[in-house]
Amino acid sequence: MAQMNTSAGKRHEHPLLLKVAHFSGKNPVITESEFNELIEHTFEALEEALDQIDADIDYQMSGSVLTVEFDNDTKLVFSRQPPTRQLWLAARAGGFHFAYDKAVGDWRGTRDGQLFRLFVVDQMKIQGGITFEWR
Repeated sequence: MAQMNTSAGKRHEHPLLLKVAHFSGKNPVITESEFNELIEHTFEALEEALDQIDADIDYQMSGSVLTVEFDNDTKLVFSRQPPTRQLWLAARAGGFHFAYDKAVGDWRGTRDGQLFRLFVVDQMKIQGGITFEWR
């Protein structure tokens, strides 16, 4: 006769572990308030850079999402992701996730390590035909 597992009906709870890219060899933990401050600063800096563009683009902030719309009817959508402490970018080229790298003072792509500001400048050119500088 087979033996029944008596723990089958018990609920086992485990903490949620999230994989977040590490860039300095240490486990960089930022608090939610630090994360929100970094996002606010990033969005404000991006809006200031967008204000300097002479081309016809529209952008708007709605809640925790900043949307940039080009005259070719495509969009870049920037959103904060508090659970993972990441900044996400949806573009025609795909979805991209960025974690903050304190060592360089910028967000860094979790897949390829590319810096956020340079990536945004590239995407503006590729997707919207917009050339601008953002450092």
